[in-house]
Amino acid sequence: MDFKTLEDYWFVLCESKDVKQKPSSFKLLDKPVVVYRNGQGEALAFIDKCPHRNIPVSEGQIVNGNLQCPFHGWEFNHEGTCVKVPGLMADKQVKAAKLKKFQVREQAGYIWICLKASSDKKPHLPAHLNDDSLVTTSYRTHLKCGSLDIAENFLDPFHTPFVHAGIIRTESKRFRNQIKPFHIESGLEVQYTKDKPQSGFISLFGREVDRDLGRFLMPGIIELEYYSKDKIEFVNTMYITPRSQTESSIYFKASLRPTLIPPSLIYAIAGFAIKVALKQDRVILEKQTNVVSKNGGAAFCHTELDIVRKQLENLYAGNGLQVEFKALEAMI
Repeated sequence: MDFKTLEDYWFVLCESKDVKQKPSSFKLLDKPVVVYRNGQGEALAFIDKCPHRNIPVSEGQIVNGNLQCPFHGWEFNHEGTCVKVPGLMADKQVKAAKLKKFQVREQAGYIWICLKASSDKKPHLPAHLNDDSLVTTSYRTHLKCGSLDIAENFLDPFHTPFVHAGIIRTESKRFRNQIKPFHIESGLEVQYTKDKPQSGFISLFGREVDRDLGRFLMPGIIELEYYSKDKIEFVNTMYITPRSQTESSIYFKASLRPTLIPPSLIYAIAGFAIKVALKQDRVILEKQTNVVSKNGGAAFCHTELDIVRKQLENLYAGNGLQVEFKALEAMI
């Protein structure tokens, strides 16, 4: 994947609670990023590499509001400009030395950054976060695999009776589904309409869930929505953050409609099931990554059930191409 095509998008770098006045280091699109809060509590982000000798400035400290490199003590202000070089005469300060500064926004409990100096794009905030009839919780995980494979995995229901047997679906309880994929702006959607309500722990979110929708939006946002009749029962938004070609973090915002069962109890039960399912996904995806890496690249074959992979590749490549989607019927 060419990360250059993704640099003008906004990504979740980390959760707001992870950023303090002490500098912290993260990776995004194979670039090291240092982030910290200034005296006013504002989050600032820069390339985590001193221009002098390329030491991670995240290992330094904040001195008089400036970020100080731990190697020679160079100090950089809130714009990334070098304002002090210890030992150098005052009239010979290195004015041109700068840390590259990144755009930062803090929304929905996350620190978002964009690696380009300017972008007309905005962070994507799902509508369910503003729906007072739903109760929302957050969680996160980290996987040693690429974002494309993660996106395909979360939009692929056909692995669930095997990888997540008994948790999400079971092989013995497959039901007929009418499947309709669509192209949308900067993404795709796949709608699944079932003959019978879905089995597994999803039934906790509404016993009559008979329709669900999987949506992908650039640069790596998955939205899974579960409906009973015309009412949404549960929605899970996942933000995929590519740390490198083979490492990614996922940040989740899950919302459900309260029932007679207290949301805290449902989330406690579902939280356990989700953690188990995520561990199962991690194991299978990391195995896939290892095999692909050892064999010099992917060599996949496809059937009509592999609905989203080729279009995901087009979207990540930014080539403007669209595969021809067709409605189909399948047992899931």
